[in-house]
Amino acid sequence: MELGLALPTSGPQTSPETIVKVAREAERLGYAALWTYERLLRPIGDVTLWSGGEPQQVPEVYRSVYEPLETLSYVAAVTERIKLATGIIIGPLQCP
Repeated sequence: MELGLALPTSGPQTSPETIVKVAREAERLGYAALWTYERLLRPIGDVTLWSGGEPQQVPEVYRSVYEPLETLSYVAAVTERIKLATGIIIGPLQCP
């Protein structure tokens, strides 16, 4: 079994330094992959979250998210063998 980690690419504690620290430590510990996601837009009204329940605001952590391909390119430059992937990417918004 291979295990992967989500890179910290959203929220107020996120920074390039934090992303690099997590990436290097994950590689050192033997994790197989690092993942990120894309979130260009955030609903302003209440929505039913993936966890179910009553509609509510999307958490503030999703207000600012690092761009996934730039982030993974940055991480590729500071790691050696760990796999890199996106969980969600909106293809039409990417330049070929």
